[in-house]
Amino acid sequence: MHLRKFFVFFIMLFFSTALFLQCPPEIPDETPPIVNIIYPVEGQAVSGTVKVSVGATDETELKQIDLYIDGERIASSPGPLLEYVWNTVPIADNRNHSLSAIATDDSDNNGFSGTVTVRVVSGNVADTLAPVITILNPVTGSTVRDTVTVTAQVVDDSPIERVDYYVDGKLDFSATQSPFDFFWNVQTFDDGTTHNLYARAYDINGNTGISNIVSVTIQNNDNIPPTVLIIYPTAGSVFSIGDTVAIRADAQDNFGIQRLEFYIDGELKITDTSRPYSYLWDTTGYTTGQTHTIYVKAFDLSQNSSSQLITVTVNP
Repeated sequence: MHLRKFFVFFIMLFFSTALFLQCPPEIPDETPPIVNIIYPVEGQAVSGTVKVSVGATDETELKQIDLYIDGERIASSPGPLLEYVWNTVPIADNRNHSLSAIATDDSDNNGFSGTVTVRVVSGNVADTLAPVITILNPVTGSTVRDTVTVTAQVVDDSPIERVDYYVDGKLDFSATQSPFDFFWNVQTFDDGTTHNLYARAYDINGNTGISNIVSVTIQNNDNIPPTVLIIYPTAGSVFSIGDTVAIRADAQDNFGIQRLEFYIDGELKITDTSRPYSYLWDTTGYTTGQTHTIYVKAFDLSQNSSSQLITVTVNP
């Protein structure tokens, strides 16, 4: 009797185990659909009627796709493709508007497309031409100090909404009024360091143009003297008494030249503040047969100075 009960229990256990092995539990679907807004694209300017396209895929069956404009559900479709004709005329306000979509599968998993931002403009044809922007000042390779007036030239068929200026890749300033200048304070930077500057222009239709990259060196504390050169006459030149000698000189500096001083035999004759730097030396009355010194001293905007001296001879 006990053996019979044991045999019955064994048979039931065998079949229940076999059934369990043959029918594993169903794994729930927890993977959301993938959904993308195909058209329009991020940053595009649109007008009139726009055919919005949304595509979605899933490992199982899609239940529906929902399209949202500015947060409001506008259209639904069973998928995998939703197409909606969007009439933008009533909201042609030259402002940004957002599009997004949610796809739902049979297991009620939701996939989100992310937001696409477009600019809705008036007219039958959208303005898709980007502004052309060029930084004119400062120029690449220049040395700057204190506050620099950054000047950009912007050309576009539509009015410019703003110009953003980036320093070393980070937004530093937005100019919203013409001429869109940027007064860049560089006093916080270390002397001798190099920094990059570029600008991005936006027109009222959301089109964007990027400028050239300008690389400059910071030198707030100017301790670099100018360089000066006497161009004419050359050292050792010989002149006759009564000659008028056109002394010419030039100077260069990382920030600018303030003035050049011309000396004859140690006596200041003239101070010149603009190119071409020159002095007309009348040799009448000078001692003949002797050498005389021509001495030119240059001063930069920080009053650093350098000089050059040559000797010439005046004969009878």
